[in-house]
Amino acid sequence: MSGLDYVCVNTDGQSNWQNAEMSPTTTAAGFPDGDTIKYGIKLDVSSLSTGNHAICVAARGKDGTAIMKSFTVHVVNTAPQLTVDQNLNNMDTYGTLSLSGTASNISGLAYVCVNTDGQNNWQNATLTQTAAAAGFPDGGTEKYALKLDLSSLSEGNHLITIAARGNDDHLVMQNYTIHVVKTDPQITLDQDIDGKNASGTLTLSGTASNNSGIDYVCVNTDGQNNWQNATLTQATAADGFGDGDTVKYSLNLDTSTLSAGTHSIWISARGKDGSSVTKSLTVKIASKEPEITINQSPDGTEVNGAVALSGTASNSSGMDYVCVNTDGQNNWTNANLTSTTPADGFADGDTVNYNLTLDVSSLSLGTHSIWIAARGKDGTTVMKSLVVYVRNTEDHISLDQNMANASIGDTLDFSGIALDNAGVQNVILNIDGVNAWYSPVELADDSAMGNGIVERFHFSVDTSGLSAGAHSVTLLVNKKDGSQGDRFFFQVQKKGAGLTIDQAENSTLNLNGATLSGQVDDVSSLSQLTARSDDKQLLGTLAASQLSSGKFSFTLPHLTPGPHLITFDLHTKSGADIQVDRQFIAGGTVNQASYSFSESAFAAKNKSYVAGYEKYGVRAMQDADINPSAIMDTEDGPYEMMALDFSAFQTADRATLIDGLNHLLSGCGVLNGKGEAFYEAGKASDVNPIYLVAHARIESGNGSSYLSTGRSPTDGHATGCYNQFGINAYDADPRNGNSYAMQQGWTTVDKSIYGGAQWIAEHYIHNSQHGGSYDQNTLYEMRWNPEGYQMHGYLCYQYATEPDWAASIAAIANSYPSIFNGISLHFIYPVYQ
Repeated sequence: MSGLDYVCVNTDGQSNWQNAEMSPTTTAAGFPDGDTIKYGIKLDVSSLSTGNHAICVAARGKDGTAIMKSFTVHVVNTAPQLTVDQNLNNMDTYGTLSLSGTASNISGLAYVCVNTDGQNNWQNATLTQTAAAAGFPDGGTEKYALKLDLSSLSEGNHLITIAARGNDDHLVMQNYTIHVVKTDPQITLDQDIDGKNASGTLTLSGTASNNSGIDYVCVNTDGQNNWQNATLTQATAADGFGDGDTVKYSLNLDTSTLSAGTHSIWISARGKDGSSVTKSLTVKIASKEPEITINQSPDGTEVNGAVALSGTASNSSGMDYVCVNTDGQNNWTNANLTSTTPADGFADGDTVNYNLTLDVSSLSLGTHSIWIAARGKDGTTVMKSLVVYVRNTEDHISLDQNMANASIGDTLDFSGIALDNAGVQNVILNIDGVNAWYSPVELADDSAMGNGIVERFHFSVDTSGLSAGAHSVTLLVNKKDGSQGDRFFFQVQKKGAGLTIDQAENSTLNLNGATLSGQVDDVSSLSQLTARSDDKQLLGTLAASQLSSGKFSFTLPHLTPGPHLITFDLHTKSGADIQVDRQFIAGGTVNQASYSFSESAFAAKNKSYVAGYEKYGVRAMQDADINPSAIMDTEDGPYEMMALDFSAFQTADRATLIDGLNHLLSGCGVLNGKGEAFYEAGKASDVNPIYLVAHARIESGNGSSYLSTGRSPTDGHATGCYNQFGINAYDADPRNGNSYAMQQGWTTVDKSIYGGAQWIAEHYIHNSQHGGSYDQNTLYEMRWNPEGYQMHGYLCYQYATEPDWAASIAAIANSYPSIFNGISLHFIYPVYQ
C-alpha cells in the first residue's frame, strides 16, 4: 500500500541480488493507484553449474515491508567450443599461415588469440558475428580469422596454440603441431652471360625469393663497394615460397668504365629477415682496342702553311681528348671534338669526330711526321701518324744529313736545299769563322719548285788540315738580288786524338752498373784515357796498351737520378790533351715534392709512433730512414723515390720487360713465371709492374705464404682463394685476408695479382681518382705519407709500420738492374722546409 521501493532477484540464496527494472502498470485490485509496478530482469545463469538452482524474487515496499517468492529452475550450460577450419596437425607450411574457425561461449566471446611454441607472442584474431552454434544463445558464437607470420620460425616442428576466452573468463585452448618448411633463399638470372663477352650497358634481370619477403636486390662489380639497387616488381611465387615472397628485379649495369679483361658481377638479394643469397658470374669486357682514323690523303701529301686534319677517334671508356704534334716534339695541340655515331664495336658516346687546322708554317722544307693521339677517359691512348712534305716558302736552309756533332775525317761531305723567295744565287761555306769560303761542288735548281727559288747544293770540302776536335760550320745563302739570305750553323768533330761514344748524348743510364763504351779514333797518339763523373769522381783510367783496337769501356758506380756530366780526358803523347764532355740522364727525370714542415719534426713524430710497435718486434726508427739525402746515397734508395705509375713503361719492349719480371720471380713459389700477369695487371691498373713484383714478393714470402698459396693461415687447409699482397690480412685476424680474397673472387693466382694491383692503385697510387685527396706515388710516400701529414697535421694512412718496408721492396726492384735498360723512370724527391 506504500508503493514499491525495488524488486531484486538472487540465485541459490546467495548474496548476489540484482535489481530488476521497474515500470508503471495497471493497479492490481485492492491497491490504490501507483502501488503496482511491472518488473523485468535478464538473469545471467551462465556461471551456474548444470542442474537445479533456486531463484528468489523479492519486492520491498517504501514502508520497508517485503514479499518474496521462490521457484526452482534446471540450468543446462553448454561448454565453450572452438573449431578450426584447417587441418593443422603435422601440416607442412611456410611463409604465412591462414587460421580461421568458430569460437562459442554462452557468455559471449571476449577474444580469440594465437601463439607459437608457448611463447608470450599472442596475436588477437579478427572476430565477426555468425549464427550461434547449437546449444548457444544468440551472440554466443563468432567467426575468427588470423594470418600468422611464420617467417621468423626455424625450419622444423612448432606448436600452435589457439585460445578463445569468454566474457565469463572461461577459456578453451587447442594445440596443434605444424612442420615449418624453410626454402633456401633463391635468385635467378634471365641472361646467359656467365663467361661471355660484354660491353657498354649490360641488362641484368631475374627473380629473387625469400620466405620472409625481399627487402632489396643489389649488384656490384669485382667485389667493390659500388652496389647499385635494382628495380623490384612483384612476381608469381616460386615453388616453395608464399605469396609476396618472390620479386622480379632488373638493372642496367654500365660496364664502360671497366678495363678490358675478366670481371666479376655479384647479385645479392636480402630478405626482410636479414638473410641473403648471392649469385656471382664473370664477364669478359671486350678488349676492343681504341681506334683512330684520319680523313686526309695518305703519306707524302704536300702542304704549305697549314694542314686541315680530321677523322674519328673511339675508346670504350669514352674520349677525353685528341691532340696533335709534329715530328714527335712536345708541341701538342688539342683538336676540336664533336659527338658522332659510334664506330663498330663501340657504344654510344665512345666515338667522336675531331678536327684541327695545324699550322706548319714554322716547319722546315722537307718531310715531316704528324702524330695524332687520342686519349680515353680510362687513360688508354692510341696514336696514328702521317707524313707530309712541307713546302713553306720562307727563307730556309735544310740538310739531307744530320750534321750536328757529326764525326768527319779528311773530307766534309753533305748536301741539302736552300730556299729563298728572291731566288738563290749560290750557297757558300765557312769553317771556324775564318775568312775563307768554299763553294759547293754542285748547285742546281730543284726541279720540284723551279724558278731558282730552291737550289740543291752539295759540298765536299777538304778538311785534312783541320785539327782534331770540334769545329763550327756556317752556310750562307747569297740571293739573286745581291743581298745575303739565310745562315745555317752546325758543329762537327774532326777525328784524330778524339773518340766516339756508343751511347747517345742525353740518353738514359741505369742507376747502378751502367756502362759507357766507345772507340778512340787514334790510339797511337794517346798515352792514356780517363773518365770523370760530374767533374769530380774518377771513373777509371786506361793506358793506351789497354785500348785494344781503340775500344774502351767504363762501368759507372751508383748514380743519383737526374742529369750527370761525364768527361773523357784524352792525354796525348804530345801533351796536347783533349777533353770531351757528354751529358747523360741517370734513371730518368726528377721532380720535387715540397712540404711546409721540417724534416726533423716529421722524423720525431714518426719515431714516437714506431716506438709503440717495438714491443711487437718492429725495430727502432733512425733519422736516416726518413732522410731523403741519406736514402738517395744508398744503391737501392733511389727506387724508394721511383714513381709507381705505369707511364715509364708505355714504350718499353713488352717481351723484354716480361722476361725481366720473370727473372725477379724465379724460384718464388706460386709467383714463379707470372711475369706476364704482373705486366698486364700493372698496365690495366696504371701501376709500375717492377714495383708490383717486389711488393708481392715481400708480402707473400716469395710466393709461399698461406694466403698467396690459397690456404687458411690458421689450419693450412685449401680455401680456393688467393691473396698475393696480404690485403686486409690483419695480424690480429689473418683469416680476414682469406675472407676478403673470397669476397673479391680471387680464385686464381692471376686474379689475385690483378685484383691486388687494382686495390693498391685505388687506395694509394691513384687515390685521388677514387675519392681521395692525394696520391701516394712512391714507396717513400706510401711508407711515410708526408702529404697526409701536411694536410691533416697528424700521421695517417701509412702502408706499413716497419721502417725498412720501403727499403726492402726497393732492394728487390734493384736486384736485377738490367731490367731498367732503356726505361726512363720518373723520380719524386721530397723537400722539407
